Amino acid sequence: MASIKKNLILIVDDNSKNLQVLGKILYEKGYNINVASSGAKALQSVNIQPPDLILLDIQMPEMDGFDVCKILKSNAKTKDIPVIFLTAATDTESIVKGFKLGGMDYITKPFNNEELIIRVNTHIDLRAKTLELQKINQNLEKIVEERTHQLHEYAFITSHNLRKPLANIIGFISILEQSIDKKEQFPEILKYLKNSSTELDNIIKETAHNLNKK
Repeated sequence: MASIKKNLILIVDDNSKNLQVLGKILYEKGYNINVASSGAKALQSVNIQPPDLILLDIQMPEMDGFDVCKILKSNAKTKDIPVIFLTAATDTESIVKGFKLGGMDYITKPFNNEELIIRVNTHIDLRAKTLELQKINQNLEKIVEERTHQLHEYAFITSHNLRKPLANIIGFISILEQSIDKKEQFPEILKYLKNSSTELDNIIKETAHNLNKK
C-alpha cells in the first residue's frame, strides 16, 4: 500500500543498520527521511528542519531517547512533534516513562514492517488533523475578535444615540413636576415627550434589527 504522503520523518538511532532499514521501509512508502545517529544530532536536525514525526531510539550513549524527548517537549517550537520510541525493552516501566515524557507510541525491536507502517501512518494523520484543527481555531478566534470589536463599536454608537432622546424625556418629566399647576403647558410638553419616546423606540428597534442581521 504505497503512500502519497511527503511528510518528513526523523529517525534517531545510534545503530547505522537500524537507520538504513527504517529509512528504506519508510522511503518506499513515500515519506521523506532525515536520520540522526545521536541525541545531540537529532536536536540539531529538528532545529534546522522540524519533522512531522520522530522515531526515537531509547538506548543511546551520552544522551538517551528519554533525555532527547524531554528537551523536545520543553521547547515550544518542538513540543507538538509526535514522538514514537524505538526500544528493545518491553518492560512496563520503560514504556510508562516514555508516555509520561510525552511520547505518543512505541515500537519494539526487531521491527515488524506492517506494524511500523500502520503506527507511523496513524500518527502522521493525527498530526495533520491536529494542525488543521489548530488553523481552524485560529481563524475562529480571529473572527470572534473582529466581531467583538464591531459589536463594541456598535454598542458605543448606539448608546451615544440613545442619550439625547432619553435626556429629553428626563428633562420634560422634570418640567412637568415643576409645572404641575400650569396645565396649559401639558399638551406641548406631552408632544415633546411623545416625540422623544418615539425617537428612542425607533433607535431600539433599529438596533435590534441590525443585531439580528449580524
